[in-house]
This record gives sequence, C-alpha cells and structure tokens, in this order.
Amino acid sequence: MARRFQEITEVYRQALSELARGDRWTAFLRSACRNYKLHFEEQVLVHAQRPDATAVLEMEHWNRRFDRWVDPGSAGIAVFDRNTPGRARLKYYFDISDTHEGRFHRPVTLWQVSADQEPEIVEALEHGFGALAQKETLGDAIVSAMGNAVMDNMADYLADLQQSRDGSFLEELDELKKAIAEFKRLRGDLQDAYVYRIASATQHPYALFQYVRRDRKAFTLFSFAHGMRCWDLPMPRFRMRGLLPDAVYVCEDGRRMTGEALMNIGVEVSLKGDCDSRMDVWRMKEN
Repeated sequence: MARRFQEITEVYRQALSELARGDRWTAFLRSACRNYKLHFEEQVLVHAQRPDATAVLEMEHWNRRFDRWVDPGSAGIAVFDRNTPGRARLKYYFDISDTHEGRFHRPVTLWQVSADQEPEIVEALEHGFGALAQKETLGDAIVSAMGNAVMDNMADYLADLQQSRDGSFLEELDELKKAIAEFKRLRGDLQDAYVYRIASATQHPYALFQYVRRDRKAFTLFSFAHGMRCWDLPMPRFRMRGLLPDAVYVCEDGRRMTGEALMNIGVEVSLKGDCDSRMDVWRMKEN
C-alpha cells in the first residue's frame, strides 16, 4: 500500500506540473466540471487517470445508493483518502461507465444546464458580480463575471502579497511592486469597465480580453500566450469592440487609430511564446 501511495503521489505531482500549460488546464476544467463535488486533488487525480470519467463514486456508494455494481475487471481511480488524516491511505472511485444496473437500480442524474435555465443563471451572476458587459450566451456571462471578480479583488490580493513578501521568496520579486503600481495606475480604467473576450484560450494558443471604460474614452487590451512553443505563424489583427467610431485613440507605445479602424481593421499584437503577455493601454485623444 505504501508503494502504491507513493506512485499516486508522483502521478499527482506530475499532473499538477502539466496543468501549468494552458491547453492542459482547459482539458482539466472540462473533466473537473463533470465531477464538481470532488476536492481539487481528487479532480486532478481523476483527470490524470480517467479524463473521460463523467460520474465517479466509491464501490459501496454505487451499491447502496443506486443499486449499481462494478463490472468485473474494472480498474479503480486511486485518490487520497481525506477521511484518514495523518495516515497515507488511498481510496478508489469507479466511473458510472464501469458499472451496471441491479434489479432495484435508481436513476443517476448527471449535472447539466438546459437552455431554459440559462437566463436565471445569468441573472444570478449579475446579482452576485455586478452588471455584465456581455451576456448574450451563458459562456459570455461567465467570462464577464470572472472579469468583474478580478477587478473587485485584485487590489486586495496584490496588497496581501506585498505584505507577505518579507522573509519569503517573493522578497526578490520586484515585479510584484511593479504590478501593484501598475494596477493602481489603471484601476480607474478597469473597474466597472465593459469586458470583451476578443480571443478565447479554448480556441487559440493565446487569449485576449479588452476592458473598455464606461465612457468609451479609453480601453486596455490584455494578451497572453499558451501552447505557442512551436508557433511560427503571424498572428491575425484583432478587432476591438465597444469604441467611439469617430474618436482617435492613441496607444501608450505611440500607435494611433480611429475607433472605426480599431473595430473594423483591428490591431496588431505580438506574443513571442508560452507565458508571454502584454498590456496595451489606449486613450482617446482630446481635441
């Protein structure tokens, strides 16, 4: 048992290191959402061993609660047993696909959202996270809610990190000070801004988010790369959204374009590889 525990511990550590890659993180989220009641480390281990699992339980729970029985020869999914603190023990989950129905079986309802439930969820997101810049689809609403949450809490998190620097490895990270100063400089532009997802990380090896100030006189474009180790193709121009067509916007690096050009022709973004990121701030030129 001790040897098996060490093997699963190594599986867990390796899986965590792989999740740092954007494409692996996205795949993990797809797996984790199907087993959302599990603890994080359990979700990681389920994804590492059975990424296609849709509903997992221990054998006795399948038997007692649903009168379902594990098929002979099925391999269990090993996870850490949180019910034995201080002891190195494992427990095993089985996916519903590894079971069959008994005589008095009960239906297993898998979590899903129907189309008629989406308006209520969007309304709840707005109630909890504030006005959403985009809510045409549930996915857009979730991304907008995430943007609002980041803007509402970033200053507190950065301040906490700053206070925790002394005596830690963060003490050598001057970038932390720069990040705090930069956020304070742009806080007025980012808080309560309209958030647009220009490029999705699930569809591209990069992601872009545009924060447009409510008066539309300024916007900030955040870009970051993942899965671009072998990227040798030119990136497309990205069309902005929500700007004043007749206004002239000037970027902090000197570029200037009209709102119409930014929305119809687009802006160039240069990312050099994995984990590269940039932030472009554009402000309307005052007459």
